[in-house]
Amino acid sequence: SATLENGVFYMPSTSTLVYTTPAELNDHIIYLGSINDTVIINTFGKNCFYEADQKVIPLNWINQLSKKNSALYHILKARDTLYYSFGNALLRFDSLHRLIPYPGDPLKLGFASGKKILDANNAIWLLSGAGLRKLNTPAYTTDFFINPYNCSSAIVVGNDILVGTKKGLYLFRDKKYKHMNYIDPLLNSPIISMVEDKDSSIWIATAGNGLLRLKNNRITQITKKDGLISVICTAISSDQYRNIWVGTNSGLSCILAEGIENGKWKIKNITEQTGLNSND
Repeated sequence: SATLENGVFYMPSTSTLVYTTPAELNDHIIYLGSINDTVIINTFGKNCFYEADQKVIPLNWINQLSKKNSALYHILKARDTLYYSFGNALLRFDSLHRLIPYPGDPLKLGFASGKKILDANNAIWLLSGAGLRKLNTPAYTTDFFINPYNCSSAIVVGNDILVGTKKGLYLFRDKKYKHMNYIDPLLNSPIISMVEDKDSSIWIATAGNGLLRLKNNRITQITKKDGLISVICTAISSDQYRNIWVGTNSGLSCILAEGIENGKWKIKNITEQTGLNSND
């Protein structure tokens, strides 16, 4: 599936674009994720839904929380605990979605939230625009590690965390950030989002330098000359068939798995002319 300004699109294995018809999803989609094999959708109107057999069903209990805590940003399952990051609170639940209060939090307000929740080194980490924040257990205190540049994304690689910023890619290790431009100057590019595929490649969506693939400490760049629809990327995701999906300001590009495997890019572009509701 893909997250777009005008709703949610579903892309089955046939690679035929299908636009979801429920009126509830004709809204700006701000979060699209999955947990326990269930797709979770959050709209700008602070309404959450889940997808089952291509039917969209409201998540009423989350919607009640969303109205109190702002929109849903991210969901993570870690060690049988569900973490939900809302606009101004990180809340946790058991497997039955019963709220688990934090120690010293009798009002169940939760912790300050972040753009993304990470599970690394047996700890929960929150990414905000200013950097990484570690949530220490069992006391649930936090340690804040500030990055000098606005942070947009982060992924866990082994015992390390890669952090994308407006000034490029950083490696966070031993409580310190190290810029990774020593690998390639392209890693100074403004980073919008990142994803790791099943081959352990890191795919980096940039604002201006297209798509970067980091594998074995080498960078490969994919731009318009390779078939990418635009070098201004806005989102990235991978699917179960190992295809890489890239949202741009000019439409949607799919880097097909067969081209990734043999090193000869095969890219399918989808725009308003071929079924996309909006190129943005």
